[in-house]
Parts: sequence; C-alpha cells; structure tokens
Amino acid sequence: MSTEHPTTAERRPDLPPTDPPPTAPERSDLVTSWLRTTVPTIWGATVTAILAAAGPHLPAWAAGPLASALGDESTALLVTVTAVAVWHAAWRRVEAHVPRWVARAALGSSRRPTYTQPAPDGQQTSAEH
Repeated sequence: MSTEHPTTAERRPDLPPTDPPPTAPERSDLVTSWLRTTVPTIWGATVTAILAAAGPHLPAWAAGPLASALGDESTALLVTVTAVAVWHAAWRRVEAHVPRWVARAALGSSRRPTYTQPAPDGQQTSAEH
C-alpha cells in the first residue's frame, strides 16, 4: 500500500487545474515588511509611554512641557509618530554596523523585503527596498 496521496488533479481530471500556491519568498517578504513596520511602531509607542511615566520624576522645567505635550491626545499621537520616525531612521542608519540580532530586536527583521515589480516587457523583476 502506498503512503502517497493523489493530488486533486489526479483524482479529478475533469476539474481545471488551479493556480499554484504562493511561493515561500512572497510570504516571507510579506512577514518581513509587516515586522519592519510593526516593531518600530511598538518601540515608538514604548518610548512615548516611558516619557509619560518619567514625566512626574523629571525636574519642573522638563516635566511641565512634557506633561502638556502628552496630556493632549493629538499631541501624544504626534510624539509617538515622531518617536517612530526617529527610531526607524536611526536604526536604518546603524543597521549595517550592529549585530543582526540587535537589528532584529530594533526593527523586527534584519532582512529587507524584496518586492516584485512588473517590467515594461511584462516579466517580473525584483526590487529591494
């Protein structure tokens, strides 16, 4: 008795063939791009939370402006977005100079995703971002 299972096409030759499933690199690139977006955002939110928690323990000259900046939701959001942008820009700059595990912790992945773009002649080309 064979342990191999027939494919759908072998069992049902009357059905049209289906497209093959996406290849692993496509899924891997999707996960990589998601991680490289999400992890810096988490770090930015963490920096904002640390600033908010540290506010009462800072000297009055720093605590006052920080409390007023983080007291308003729209300003707190702006602080978070700024923290994400600075975090991401700084780590992208030093990424090549730190161990891979450090880049993974800071950016979510030490690998940059590649994206496929249609070429003028209709073939797929790979572009790294």
